[in-house]
Amino acid sequence: MESVEGFQLIVSFLVFPMFFFSDALFPLKNLPQYLAIFTILDPVTYAVDGLRGLILGSSQLPIALNFVILTGFAAVMIGIGTWSFKRLK
Repeated sequence: MESVEGFQLIVSFLVFPMFFFSDALFPLKNLPQYLAIFTILDPVTYAVDGLRGLILGSSQLPIALNFVILTGFAAVMIGIGTWSFKRLK
Protein backbone atom coordinates (compact mmCIF):
# COMPACT_ATOMS: atom_id res chain seq x y z
CA MET A 1 0.00 0.00 0.00
CA GLU A 2 1.19 3.43 -0.83
CA SER A 3 -1.04 5.29 1.64
CA VAL A 4 -2.80 4.70 4.92
CA GLU A 5 -6.11 5.69 3.35
CA GLY A 6 -5.84 2.92 0.77
CA PHE A 7 -5.16 0.37 3.48
CA GLN A 8 -8.15 1.59 5.50
CA LEU A 9 -10.36 1.29 2.42
CA ILE A 10 -9.39 -2.34 1.90
CA VAL A 11 -9.83 -3.14 5.58
CA SER A 12 -13.29 -1.58 5.55
CA PHE A 13 -14.34 -3.68 2.56
CA LEU A 14 -13.13 -6.83 4.33
CA VAL A 15 -13.93 -6.28 8.00
CA PHE A 16 -17.49 -4.96 7.79
CA PRO A 17 -18.95 -7.82 5.73
CA MET A 18 -17.12 -10.34 7.91
CA PHE A 19 -18.59 -8.73 11.01
CA PHE A 20 -22.12 -8.57 9.63
CA PHE A 21 -22.07 -12.25 8.61
CA SER A 22 -20.66 -13.38 11.97
CA ASP A 23 -23.78 -13.85 14.14
CA ALA A 24 -22.65 -10.97 16.37
CA LEU A 25 -25.56 -8.67 15.55
CA PHE A 26 -28.40 -10.99 14.56
CA PRO A 27 -29.12 -14.75 14.66
CA LEU A 28 -28.15 -16.69 11.57
CA LYS A 29 -30.74 -19.44 11.88
CA ASN A 30 -33.22 -17.82 9.45
CA LEU A 31 -30.74 -16.88 6.74
CA PRO A 32 -31.27 -18.16 3.21
CA GLN A 33 -29.01 -21.04 2.20
CA TYR A 34 -26.89 -18.96 -0.17
CA LEU A 35 -26.02 -16.54 2.66
CA ALA A 36 -25.38 -19.34 5.14
CA ILE A 37 -22.40 -20.39 3.02
CA PHE A 38 -20.75 -17.04 3.74
CA THR A 39 -21.20 -17.51 7.49
CA ILE A 40 -19.54 -20.93 7.36
CA LEU A 41 -16.54 -19.46 5.53
CA ASP A 42 -16.33 -16.42 7.83
CA PRO A 43 -13.69 -16.82 10.57
CA VAL A 44 -15.31 -14.09 12.66
CA THR A 45 -18.31 -16.42 13.09
CA TYR A 46 -16.11 -18.86 15.01
CA ALA A 47 -14.54 -16.09 17.09
CA VAL A 48 -17.98 -14.77 18.10
CA ASP A 49 -19.25 -18.28 18.83
CA GLY A 50 -16.19 -19.09 20.93
CA LEU A 51 -16.47 -15.87 22.93
CA ARG A 52 -20.17 -16.46 23.42
CA GLY A 53 -19.36 -19.94 24.71
CA LEU A 54 -16.69 -18.66 27.09
CA ILE A 55 -18.70 -15.73 28.44
CA LEU A 56 -22.28 -17.02 28.38
CA GLY A 57 -21.72 -20.76 28.28
CA SER A 58 -23.87 -21.27 25.18
CA SER A 59 -22.22 -21.80 21.82
CA GLN A 60 -23.25 -23.63 18.66
CA LEU A 61 -19.92 -25.47 18.31
CA PRO A 62 -17.49 -26.72 20.95
CA ILE A 63 -15.09 -24.01 22.07
CA ALA A 64 -12.10 -26.20 21.19
CA LEU A 65 -13.34 -26.57 17.60
CA ASN A 66 -13.77 -22.80 17.31
CA PHE A 67 -10.19 -22.37 18.54
CA VAL A 68 -8.84 -24.95 16.07
CA ILE A 69 -10.63 -23.29 13.14
CA LEU A 70 -9.34 -19.84 14.13
CA THR A 71 -5.81 -21.16 14.62
CA GLY A 72 -5.89 -22.82 11.20
CA PHE A 73 -7.16 -19.65 9.57
CA ALA A 74 -4.45 -17.59 11.26
CA ALA A 75 -1.76 -20.06 10.15
CA VAL A 76 -2.96 -19.93 6.53
CA MET A 77 -3.09 -16.12 6.54
CA ILE A 78 0.39 -15.86 8.11
CA GLY A 79 1.68 -18.24 5.44
CA ILE A 80 0.11 -16.20 2.63
CA GLY A 81 1.46 -12.97 4.13
CA THR A 82 4.96 -14.40 4.51
CA TRP A 83 4.93 -15.71 0.95
CA SER A 84 3.73 -12.39 -0.46
CA PHE A 85 6.32 -10.36 1.46
CA LYS A 86 9.12 -12.66 0.31
CA ARG A 87 7.92 -12.16 -3.27
CA LEU A 88 8.26 -8.37 -2.92
CA LYS A 89 12.01 -8.54 -2.31
